[in-house]
Amino acid sequence: MTSASSPTSTTAAPRLDCAESITVGVITDLSGGLQLFGERTSYGVSAGLAHASDQVPDVADEQMYRIDDCDVQVIVADDQSSDQQAEAAATELIEESGVDVLIGASSPSSTAAVQQVAATAGIVFLAVLDTPAGITGAGFHPTTFLVAESVDQEAAAVCGDFGDTEVAALAMDYPLGRRRGAAYADICDAALTLLPSATGEFAEAVVSLGDADLAVLAWEGTALRSLVAAGSDLEAVSLGMLPPTDLVPVFLADAAGMQGALAQPLPSAANPAAVFLREHTDRSPDALDARGMNAALLLVAALQRTGGDAGAEALVAALEGVQTEGPNGDLEIRVSDHMLIQDIHVIEMVDPAELSFDLQRTVRPEPPCRLPGELVARCTSSG
Repeated sequence: MTSASSPTSTTAAPRLDCAESITVGVITDLSGGLQLFGERTSYGVSAGLAHASDQVPDVADEQMYRIDDCDVQVIVADDQSSDQQAEAAATELIEESGVDVLIGASSPSSTAAVQQVAATAGIVFLAVLDTPAGITGAGFHPTTFLVAESVDQEAAAVCGDFGDTEVAALAMDYPLGRRRGAAYADICDAALTLLPSATGEFAEAVVSLGDADLAVLAWEGTALRSLVAAGSDLEAVSLGMLPPTDLVPVFLADAAGMQGALAQPLPSAANPAAVFLREHTDRSPDALDARGMNAALLLVAALQRTGGDAGAEALVAALEGVQTEGPNGDLEIRVSDHMLIQDIHVIEMVDPAELSFDLQRTVRPEPPCRLPGELVARCTSSG
């Protein structure tokens, strides 16, 4: 793991020119249980393309951006927090709308469904969430790129620099939760406790974490509120990656003094993408906005490298190793496993109700390449 941002190249990007318009399909939840997540992510994509084209972000189901001499069309599809609907939407966007690239989706399992459709069709998929199998691990596919943090990066940011610190982690016993917990066990040498997703009473489990130097409450869902309340008397607590800003006062009301990790622009961020995102929203941009904007800006940077060619072969080669500046600073796609290398900020909550926190450190985690089987050769033959 390395700390601090590495500077983005100051070489001027080539002018984007394409013989035909490029169509991007965005699949996310616009009407289901993850609507907040979906709307933020979709808006981030629009903001990224608007920033690249010097336009105003659109929120319509169909959008058009003129970037230099290239038209980029966006079609937004609702997956309704359904894996089946996500698969159907991806199929329709490819077969009927002729999209060149897919971005999405609303949940880890729906992301896996879209990945399968994109892989079969042979088009590039920019995933804003990791999958249960792990896009940069067992779930790797050459046409899929992760534009958000991986669970390994989360663990490395939270406790990778703690040396001999004794860590205990509690995670949810479902596919992604088990992967998340395993990352803490591996990278932090944490003692891992897995609990059923329906758990609502955490007193006994929290007591078992109390002897560790750092207790990690790596949990998702509405029960996080009860877990945080149960752990409020522990001396050193990390919540891992924090939920969207709107949900912090709801789920983390008792989290004052606890640490968390953020992969989003800090309020003081002055880079152009962060400033643009703040200027065009009436709220504090969070990781959901950042993931969508990352996808859009990385895609534009790759298209500049291909000369406007959105075909999978050219675009995959251009995305591998691509660097650009996003709302959270410098971004780079690792060649070997398509992991996004970016800054992660470790903060301590001061007042959850006011969304105030103190920055503890900023790190840039680069965990080992974990590709399996024959793919492991990529780990040693590329960066």
